[in-house]
Amino acid sequence: MPRLLLKLALLVVALVIAIAILRASLPYGWGNPYVVHKLEQLSERDIKPRQLIIGSSRAYRSVIPDLLDSLMGAPTGTTYNLAGPGISAGQCFYLADHVLADTALSGGLRTLVFELQDHAPITGNLGTNVRETYWHGVRHWWMTCAAVIQSNRKWTTKTILLRDHSLALLRASLGLGLYSGVRELFMPSRTRQELIGARNDGFRDLEDESGSSDEREVHSGLRERHQEWFANTALRSKVMNNARSSRTDTLARPGSADVDRLHDLIERCEARGIRFIAWLPPLSNSAYAHALFRTVPVDHRVDLHDPYRFPELYTIEHAFDRGHLDRSGAELLTRYLAQELIDP
Repeated sequence: MPRLLLKLALLVVALVIAIAILRASLPYGWGNPYVVHKLEQLSERDIKPRQLIIGSSRAYRSVIPDLLDSLMGAPTGTTYNLAGPGISAGQCFYLADHVLADTALSGGLRTLVFELQDHAPITGNLGTNVRETYWHGVRHWWMTCAAVIQSNRKWTTKTILLRDHSLALLRASLGLGLYSGVRELFMPSRTRQELIGARNDGFRDLEDESGSSDEREVHSGLRERHQEWFANTALRSKVMNNARSSRTDTLARPGSADVDRLHDLIERCEARGIRFIAWLPPLSNSAYAHALFRTVPVDHRVDLHDPYRFPELYTIEHAFDRGHLDRSGAELLTRYLAQELIDP
């Protein structure tokens, strides 16, 4: 029996070492193909952006780099959109850490536009959703959980968030997502062009994706969501009302861990001569993100969420669905963003 236990212990140690070696050999962001391909493109082409966008699918679908460069009088290629689907609040901090640590990537960086989000439950199956679990290390897990505990959410919500992120840490530590991540790297379900967009600058609009003949492109029901947005007047009113109420919720309190690491990012950027911009996109309804936004110094923030200032971004003419802009909306938002960056 002791011999069997010793063999099992040695097997566990060998497995842990093998997992650690494999994880160390994978590219940064290995669990999210959008991140992997974008970072690879920047490295392979020796692209040194002066403006970088970090955020979720809202930023990925709404900030057009070449248009932003043109409006700001900068050469094409100045801005790159590093945002993508599945990039959550914690993963934004994870990516920002990498950008600032990689001098080859951030050597010429002058502006970092960082989308503020709320911490959300991990959607789908924790056993298969690699995009939202792979980045969990002890440090980022601890900061996320601390922020959740310190906030004034209901304890039922806190419990769900703590459960999801703790299971994600366990999954990442045991290497349970490595197979899916490695398979995606060597047998990708999408081409690089599908991930980084036809412009090769990290932006892709939803019309392009939903109009694809490839069923993998529309598995998430993009067309159905688009049709529902156009047909459902009550839904559009609800989104607008939720956006308004999230701005006036004075009871929301961000966790001090989030405030601290956000201000740490600002200080690290300033030390490098990089202008840090925290921004809020339209079509979101997070009172927590707004509370966090209010802790940022005025000269480091851009608010494009305001439905009173930008009501057109909430209409069927410019929104693709309840959470994302269409091509015309992206062009409009990019113009607003350029104005804010030029004349804050």
